[in-house]
Amino acid sequence: MDGWAINLQVKKGVVHKIRPGVWYSINKKNMPMFECLEDFVSAIEETVYQNPATRHNASLWKKKFEEAYKKHYNRSISIPRWHEIAHKYKKK
Repeated sequence: MDGWAINLQVKKGVVHKIRPGVWYSINKKNMPMFECLEDFVSAIEETVYQNPATRHNASLWKKKFEEAYKKHYNRSISIPRWHEIAHKYKKK
């Protein structure tokens, strides 16, 4: 869906499916694949912010994710802000 940080299927204003990319396609209309986990998580965070239904959760979402990641994997993750990496994922 245009305007979102990640490709979504939205029905009647409700997000139904997240479609992060099509690895097997050369169609330029498809979203490019994310280069790394951190970029994918950044796109998810931006989508949480962009979605009016979840915007109120956006301010703490990244912090909670980083804490849960560290607790589960026993190592930190550094997630960039979407505006810092968005240029890498523009449709060609």
